[in-house]
Amino acid sequence: MKLLSGGSWRSTASLKRYLAYSADNASNGCDFCTYAADSPEHLVAEGEGYMILKNLFGYDLWDDCGVIEHLMIVPKRHIASLAELTAEESVEYMQTIARYSNDGYSLYARHPGSIKGSMPHQHTHLIKIDEKRKKWIFYIRRPHVRWMR
Repeated sequence: MKLLSGGSWRSTASLKRYLAYSADNASNGCDFCTYAADSPEHLVAEGEGYMILKNLFGYDLWDDCGVIEHLMIVPKRHIASLAELTAEESVEYMQTIARYSNDGYSLYARHPGSIKGSMPHQHTHLIKIDEKRKKWIFYIRRPHVRWMR
């Protein structure tokens, strides 16, 4: 497993697939701008100004619980920050996020200058967890050691 920001983890297999995909598609532009056309099977829903996509490389753990489903809400326009949404887009985006939040999804988005961000196209993670806190997680990788009960 690979420790990511906060309490998020990807399995070694998921991380390898993600890194291979990133290396193969490094110069192809923005994945989100072509995602719906290239991978329509991963389009879960859409509105006037956004898409809900299944994360191809979702987290396996979030907040120390198993992940049931990892989706992303992505503006259709290429923007770096939520502040760039128009008033109409902002209302639709927030209403959609609120619906997912009410359905038990955790929400996560990075600011545009984050060094942890993998995509310059703003997106918000929608993560549904199994609510079963893992009793033991061992993570040993230089220079970090993480041990939880």
